[in-house]
Amino acid sequence: MSLNTYSILQSHTHTAPDFVGVELPTLIQSNLTLSHEYCNFDQLCSKIHTFQPQQGWAMYRDSVTISSNVPSRNDLIEAEYSRGEESLQIRLIGPEHYSVCKMAMNPTPNSHMVYKEQSILVQKHFNGVKAITYRLWYQQHINGENSGRWEAFVQQFIGFSQQEEK
Repeated sequence: MSLNTYSILQSHTHTAPDFVGVELPTLIQSNLTLSHEYCNFDQLCSKIHTFQPQQGWAMYRDSVTISSNVPSRNDLIEAEYSRGEESLQIRLIGPEHYSVCKMAMNPTPNSHMVYKEQSILVQKHFNGVKAITYRLWYQQHINGENSGRWEAFVQQFIGFSQQEEK
């Protein structure tokens, strides 16, 4: 389905709710560039420092923290950091071995990628933070038997909000 056709269906969800039967989210056309690396903990800390995040969270073996600082503990399991339209997604994949995916949005007309933003309420004990926002990216197949089909591609951490999202 083309993005134009989707947009027409999506507009009908507000004017004629029974036309589609569900409310379709607004999709924004853009492009996401990914770069992937593997590194040890010391290299990871250097990458986070160089990235200069504005927001982030980190999961350790015994807690989850909200912080844009470089991890001070080497028992990091997972983390995500954001700075404007860029983000880092970090996963422990083996002892002292991490996967780091850097994501950068590049507005591009006629892209075969779209995203929607989604905010999720978080637990109350996170220093006044009430919601976490992600961009859910979809990519359209342009060749082969799945040509025209949109599939989930990746989720990108955008940041936190002090207000509950609607």
